[in-house]
Amino acid sequence: MNIIKKFEEELIKEELKPKTIKNYISDLNTVLDIFDYTINFLKSPEETIKTLKEHYPNVKTLATKINIIIMLLKLNYKDDEELQKFNKDYLVFRNQLKNENEDYYKQKIANPKQIEQSITQEEIEKIKSVLLSRIKHSTKNRINIINIRNYLFFTFLTYLRSRTDFIKSKLVIAKPKNNYDENTNYIVINRYDNTIKYIQNDYKTQSTHGTQEHNIDNDTYKYFIKLYNAYKKLDVLGGYAFYQTELSEPMNCDNASKLFHEIGMDILGKSITIQSLRISYASAPEDIEAIERINKKSKQMGHSTQTHNKIYMKTNMNK
Repeated sequence: MNIIKKFEEELIKEELKPKTIKNYISDLNTVLDIFDYTINFLKSPEETIKTLKEHYPNVKTLATKINIIIMLLKLNYKDDEELQKFNKDYLVFRNQLKNENEDYYKQKIANPKQIEQSITQEEIEKIKSVLLSRIKHSTKNRINIINIRNYLFFTFLTYLRSRTDFIKSKLVIAKPKNNYDENTNYIVINRYDNTIKYIQNDYKTQSTHGTQEHNIDNDTYKYFIKLYNAYKKLDVLGGYAFYQTELSEPMNCDNASKLFHEIGMDILGKSITIQSLRISYASAPEDIEAIERINKKSKQMGHSTQTHNKIYMKTNMNK
């Protein structure tokens, strides 16, 4: 039986949410793709871990891929005594990664790789300018569409600094009768006021923040409408905003990370990552100073920062 199909069937038996199953299958696909969709790699943990380290230098991402291997062994090959012997090695390495991750986050210090892979606002503007210059008036072929896609992908990401959940969005024209599925993200083109709205339904912290709507920089409007029309002209099916290079399959989060890296190498001649982009944005000096003040105050007052923010901090007290 197909590895992915059996894995999905086993996940369904575990009574997991469809969204969780979808994410696990996506992670498994990325791992299997590295090893040509065979299971031989399971029998050589040391070599497998070394290969995955090269593909995923980020500890948290690497831990996710190792966890998928452990789940694969547990669900697909639970009765295979030979393969189960190797599971211990993967479990030991995952626990090691967990400890490394916890120690790293406690330090709150960017590692040299993250600093090296970050980009300045000046570099962001340079990349946008180059990508924009590649967009042609014509949209007669696939390359023309890919150039529009790349510009919108990079501009969208550097505007919101979000995770890559937007990459799975549907691209739609705003209409009064539109019904938006609560499990789908949408990039909505409004032809009446020439605006773009991002409706964010499917993302990691949805249970905390609920559906969010973001008004996107209006400079992207004419290119999203150009992309929408180009898809229709070339009969690109599915209604997604971002497709892989062949325009037959929608992009996924791994595609997004690779594309971001490729754009950096192409235009700046250096490796850049989405994580470093987000870390740089979250590390604004004024934000760090504010958090340090709150941490100091809450410690002085004898309660947690969570209690400080939830119970004691009032927006109208000192006006």
